[in-house]
Amino acid sequence: MAADLSVSLPDLAADPSLATRINLSRYVTEAVGLPTLRDILEELKKPGRDPRREFEAAAFRDDVREISDLKEGMVLQGW
Repeated sequence: MAADLSVSLPDLAADPSLATRINLSRYVTEAVGLPTLRDILEELKKPGRDPRREFEAAAFRDDVREISDLKEGMVLQGW
């Protein structure tokens, strides 16, 4: 993308206005679809954006500290 705009990659990343000149349809392939390219473009326009939903940390139980504290049928929070 940077090469097609005749700029360096650092320049493209540093200047969000350059991202508006990118024609995403040129880069769509079987492996990389338009939604992925749109995410890339949004990242170039606003670096540091985190597309994930808000992070919720797991809540640990005080009574489970070792593997031996686990009992059959217990349901614990985790990822």
